[in-house]
Amino acid sequence: MSNKSEIKHAKKDKLDDSYLLPENAKVRVNMFVDGDVLKVVREEALKQKTKYQTLINQTLRQVFCGKDSPLKIREKVDELTKRIEHLEEELSGKRKTRKSA
Repeated sequence: MSNKSEIKHAKKDKLDDSYLLPENAKVRVNMFVDGDVLKVVREEALKQKTKYQTLINQTLRQVFCGKDSPLKIREKVDELTKRIEHLEEELSGKRKTRKSA
């Protein structure tokens, strides 16, 4: 979608330009999901009074984009591990310097 003239079902004058940004667009995806998983998702969507597709999207966003997502946590752990390794190297270098002095 590149401009408001391509929008068919909306009040175009009420849309701001952020609506046209790619990261805000919904994209149709066809995928296979295990039947038991889909059953659980649909049941949960009914409980939450929402559509199952919306629930899937929210869950994907939380898992992959949320600040506390497992991916973000893994990145933080990796970063902290590197910092600890660097500090350990610095400390061991200082210990060697002290021993040789």
